[in-house]
This record gives sequence, structure tokens and C-alpha cells, in this order.
Amino acid sequence: MSVRQIIVLVVALVAAIGALVMVRGLGRTPQKVEPTVAVSGPRVLVAAKDVAVGVALQPNDLEWRMWTASALSPNFIEEAADPKALETYTGAVARMGLVAGEPIMAGRVVKPGDQGFMAAIVSPGYRAVAMRISEETAASGFILPNDRVDVILTRKVGLVDIGGGSTEEVRSGVVLQDVRVLAIDKTYKANPSATEPEPIRGSVALLELTPRDSELLAMADEMGDISLALRPVMPPDGADRAGSQRRNSTALEQNGAARDKVRVHAFGSAKDQSVVSQGAN
Repeated sequence: MSVRQIIVLVVALVAAIGALVMVRGLGRTPQKVEPTVAVSGPRVLVAAKDVAVGVALQPNDLEWRMWTASALSPNFIEEAADPKALETYTGAVARMGLVAGEPIMAGRVVKPGDQGFMAAIVSPGYRAVAMRISEETAASGFILPNDRVDVILTRKVGLVDIGGGSTEEVRSGVVLQDVRVLAIDKTYKANPSATEPEPIRGSVALLELTPRDSELLAMADEMGDISLALRPVMPPDGADRAGSQRRNSTALEQNGAARDKVRVHAFGSAKDQSVVSQGAN
């Protein structure tokens, strides 16, 4: 085959390939390029992540997010109308579950000081019960909100003979254990900016109790003097409270006694004592 014939074949092959490419290009539908549309509108306070019912909102749970004006609701919190909402809604409690990206609305959260705030932070199945306290009965004011305490009952129970004389016998025992303190007077949280412990001197402690423990506290208050004993932050031996039901147990349950008896420690000995609401001796 001569050089001229080879050149002719190469040119024919290139022409065939070009025709094939052209035919395929004609069969394609040109794609339409959508122009980029800039989202504009007011910034709205939204949940940055999912928040469960009863959880207090933290700064990283909230954020400002652009919202289209056509989808705006008068119930939304706009940055232009309330620029400090990110700070004022920190600490608010979710009355309903929130999902990430959902706008924050007043009806779905309750801020500290609002009506219903305390009811929102009480754990399901528990009650908020108030008891009178003083510096002497509340660890000199160092029992703070969210601390855990034991409730101790002290009472006088008649006369006993000691060396030919008689005197009143005083008995004391733990009535409730591992109780959460919700508030002292109207203070529901410790000062986060404090560099050292600041005592709270109040006259009323609000405790979180089961319905049964609420009855026992009211009965103990009628029987004698009650005081609070501050528990350590960490449980003994590193035991973990999470994953088990909170041990808001009574002295009756802890000592395995009957529901109408409590173990009393007095004068170096311990014995079971009947518990009644009135007329106890």
C-alpha cells in the first residue's frame, strides 16, 4: 500500500469519528443551568440540635438562622426585635420536644421566672415539696440547688430512768435518702460566675420527692424536727446513679423493715420503732 493510500484512509477514519461525535451531540438535550438564588430574610432563633422535654437549653442548643419572609410567623423570635434572645432563652426549659432547625416559640419553652417554670424542671413521677429550714438545719447555707441531701428526723419520745432520775429520750434517724434539692427560697440555681462557694441563706427548701416520700416528709414534720444532711457529689465507690432508678428511698426501704417501722439509732444501739402520724411516744 502506497503512502497516498494510507493518508486517504487516515483522513476517512478521522472524518467518520467526527461524524459519530456530532450525531451523538445532536441527540443530547442541553442541560439548563439554574441560577443561584441568594436566600434573604430576617434571622430567627432556632434549636441548633434536638432537645428533649424537660431539658434546660444551653447556649450551644440555640442559634440564629436566616428565614424567608414568606414563611415567617409572628410567634417566631426575630433577631431584629429581640437581639438578646440567645442569652435570655439560655436556661429556659423545653415543655415539648424540639428538633434541630425548629424555631423557638414562647409556648414551647418556659423561661426562668415564668409561670410553670418549676413544674417544667420536676422529673416525671416526682413532686416538688417545700420544707422549713434554717442555717442550723441546712448545712449553714451551703446546701445549694441541685445538691442531693438526706432528710433526718429528730424527736423526743417520753421519759427514761437514768441513774435514779428521769429524762426525755431523743431519737434521730434518716427518713429520706438521696433527695434532689430543686430550690432554696426562690433561688433555683447556683451563681455560675462565683469563684468560690456562696452559701444561700433561706427559710424554705424545695425538694423533689416521690408521692410516697412526700407523705413521709409531711408525717416527719409533724413528729419532730427535720434537718438536711448534704451528700457528696460523687457516690461512694464510684457507683453511678445513671441507668438505675434514683435512690429516693426511705429509711423503711433501706433497712428492709415493714412500711410502718423505722430503724432508730440512739445511745449506741439500733432498734425498729413503730411510725404513726400522730400520738407517737
